[in-house]
Amino acid sequence: MTQHVPEIHVIDIRYYNGSISEYMTQNDIKDVLMLFNTATFVDNSALLKLN
Repeated sequence: MTQHVPEIHVIDIRYYNGSISEYMTQNDIKDVLMLFNTATFVDNSALLKLN
């Protein structure tokens, strides 16, 4: 992926307290790849930050 994407931002939503959508707007981010393990996806309330 790094060969085809000029810039990569990594945010760990367990520790990031800001707005993901504001961060995306401020940094002109149009495409997102989200990675989760099953336990995180099912049990982590930090996912609520993504609305």
